[in-house]
Amino acid sequence: MVRRRHDLAERRRSRGYSRESLAAELGVSPDAVRDWERAKWDPAPRRRPALAQALGWTLDQLDEALDVSDIELVQGPASADDRVWARNVDPDHVLSYFAEQWHALVKADNVVGPSHALHGVQQNIPLLTTLIDHGPQDARQRALRLAAQYAESASWLHEDLGDLFTARHWAEQALHLARTGGDRDLVTWTHYRRAQQTLPTTSSRAAPQTAHRVLERLARAHDEGEPQASMRAALDAQHALALGTLGHETSAHRMLDRAHDYAEDHDAGDARSGHGAFATANWVALQRAWCWTVTGRPRKAAALFDASLEQLSSVYQRDRAAHLVRYAITLREAGRIDAAADQARTAWGLARAVSSGRCAAEVRAVAESLRPHRRVPEVAELIAAVTVTGEK
Repeated sequence: MVRRRHDLAERRRSRGYSRESLAAELGVSPDAVRDWERAKWDPAPRRRPALAQALGWTLDQLDEALDVSDIELVQGPASADDRVWARNVDPDHVLSYFAEQWHALVKADNVVGPSHALHGVQQNIPLLTTLIDHGPQDARQRALRLAAQYAESASWLHEDLGDLFTARHWAEQALHLARTGGDRDLVTWTHYRRAQQTLPTTSSRAAPQTAHRVLERLARAHDEGEPQASMRAALDAQHALALGTLGHETSAHRMLDRAHDYAEDHDAGDARSGHGAFATANWVALQRAWCWTVTGRPRKAAALFDASLEQLSSVYQRDRAAHLVRYAITLREAGRIDAAADQARTAWGLARAVSSGRCAAEVRAVAESLRPHRRVPEVAELIAAVTVTGEK
């Protein structure tokens, strides 16, 4: 359903250009413009400044439009049976079903992990796509919005499975669908997801240009969308981590104070109260703990991790693994090597139980960083665990 580089073609049309007139202005052939829009070829670097100017974009915005997925929402055209189904199904019933399924899949991801949830997401996206293309016109907008939700979920699930390349492509698909469907909430949330995928989740030392890229994407989330309170909590926490990476400790914690003010009181783990519903006061506290680590205060961070992890809902098994990895890194930075290895070992068991490839890879990285301390029994046990089971 989604054609490659849709945004590029739409922008050209909105600026009043045909392919022929844009080609004439840039000194290229109309076929070249067509190939750019179909992602067959990229514009040469020397052409990009003039192309960006013609489209009224910055070079960064042009690069973003060019950086789209090779992944289609469906592989090939819908079958004749699927087209008949889309034309005859009751759209209210089927869209209600897909909405309920989405909430169930969000909870499944939190409880049993991304592999289980991704299977359901991949089953439902082609059906939504068929409904968009062949169903009643009055159901198209709602179907587009649901497809955007599923695509954004696919982005997160691939990220958690450790496939960041595919995750970024699905984020682009979600952003296009959300814009097409007029879902400003999801536009905001997809920008958050893209910012999250830019900043390393367990690196206490990221490059300044990476942090600035995160801040740019968060600014787009506010400019292009309408963040709800729970979204604002998540956005502000991400903003704080980027500021912490840049060494702006005071500003980072002020931003976390604001995130706490926006935070949800509680969450059932199924996103029924909206995107970012996981951003409770306790979740913000865990982000603050990591911010203390990022800004070089691991001892202060360790105490907050210890208190906050006790209060983390049992629904969030995968998140617990991710926070335990950060806790292990914090303890390592504080010089508590045996405790760091213990927490990493617990995170390893959880990561494997919920099939989080991302968390498993992060634990392996922690184990490798502790290798100089392999004479410490806890470290030796951790290294043995990730070595024996790491290839399964």
